[in-house]
Amino acid sequence: MAEKFSRFRDAGTGIQVFLNPVPPASSASSFSYVLLPFSLVFGALRSLLIALFAGIWALANLGAPLGRGNAFFARAILALFGFYSIREEKISLRSRGRATSASSSIVFAPGKGDIIVANSTSWTDLLYLAARFAPVFVLPIVSASSRPPSGASSSATSTPGGATTPRRGTPKKNAMSANTRIETPGAEQATTEIRDVKGFRRAGLWEMIRRTGYTPLVEGSKDAGTPLRLDQIAESAEAPVVVFPELVTSNNRGLLRFSTVFPASWRLVYRRSGALQIGAGQSNLYLLSFKHDPPSNLLSTTTLSVPTHLGPASSGSADETGWNPLRHMWSLVCTLPVPRALTVRLLDPSESPTGRQYVADPASVNVDVLDPLADACAGLVANLSRLRRTNLGWEDKEAFLALMRSRR
Repeated sequence: MAEKFSRFRDAGTGIQVFLNPVPPASSASSFSYVLLPFSLVFGALRSLLIALFAGIWALANLGAPLGRGNAFFARAILALFGFYSIREEKISLRSRGRATSASSSIVFAPGKGDIIVANSTSWTDLLYLAARFAPVFVLPIVSASSRPPSGASSSATSTPGGATTPRRGTPKKNAMSANTRIETPGAEQATTEIRDVKGFRRAGLWEMIRRTGYTPLVEGSKDAGTPLRLDQIAESAEAPVVVFPELVTSNNRGLLRFSTVFPASWRLVYRRSGALQIGAGQSNLYLLSFKHDPPSNLLSTTTLSVPTHLGPASSGSADETGWNPLRHMWSLVCTLPVPRALTVRLLDPSESPTGRQYVADPASVNVDVLDPLADACAGLVANLSRLRRTNLGWEDKEAFLALMRSRR
């Protein structure tokens, strides 16, 4: 199947970021078939317990804006899916060897109206965020029509966080931009269209889970609603706001291009000063990354790039999502109770663009990108996760899913 979708392989890094990972062919074993009856029994028992916890959680949250019991119920459900413990690391990119920042007095504790920036890989990440921060989730709304890509050129990087300098955490001049296409001689690009992010709307946890793997809502569609700027949502938010600048999920093998998600006023401040220091009442940025282990013959992949329901595209309609991602959930519970690995790396808040110690070299702020703040965050998340940045974006994911639909 990989050959059929070779044009969606990133030209600069050679990474295929959209196909759901599968175990290596060499790992297939007849032992898996022997375990099949036990797997089905485990799946049924786990599914009943998950449905019970989810039902009680839903009843407890009737009329509660923030939700009661997020930490308990979300962690319990994650444990039933095999995530008995989640490795959480606070990372300082300034420290040699990427050591945990024990000296920083700033705790990773986003408050009301702060922005959590993360890469997007799976619905399991949403459960972790719900358990850890009880945040406000937002869905991106994009324009229906495309515009010509930027005339600026940039080169792809093939190292983790190649667009940033570890000491400063800022993008270099030749860094891959958030809204610039790479044109590599002899390599076919998946698509050349660029469509703007018009804004966001708030969404509940279940809606976010159900839309895992799909492309953003389209402006004017039935479920899009009125798009709001990120700062407008943050001003009225009763909790931290989670934004995924990639806008879509990947298979956790590379980092997609970050879209223009931050307000124009924030971008202007960052472009002029090399930091986001607005003053009292500003939203602080908290950056984190998710890293999943690859699948094996005993454990299926925990990432979900391709949704498990691929009906006809309907411009972001709820009808399209169907029962997604229940089939993927079933594949996770139908395994022996072997621990699954999920690593969450939290960037030391002092090294975030809103941190007091963060000052980018003005010469390193890419003047050719629409959102230099998103570009800086992309470099930081890439360094944090050790995932290489690619020049593929959500528009490529849309074309990829359209091709998959046409072949079914």
